[in-house]
Amino acid sequence: QVTQSLDKEILFELSDNERQILRDIEAALRKMDKGTYGLCEHCKNSIEKKRIKVLPSARYCITCQSGTERTRKE
Repeated sequence: QVTQSLDKEILFELSDNERQILRDIEAALRKMDKGTYGLCEHCKNSIEKKRIKVLPSARYCITCQSGTERTRKE
């Protein structure tokens, strides 16, 4: 209970951006457990190693990420 209370207190103090980063990292760890880490969530192809190195929690390959960003801007 003490650990859970401390975890909640820490999460409360995190900014929205920090919370999102933490969620992204936790999602990447779950993917590692499932054996799907490094695969694009959209096209299911491998995410480029350079991209994974720079952004270990990347969810999409460059092509799919670019498409997602274009869709958001429109």
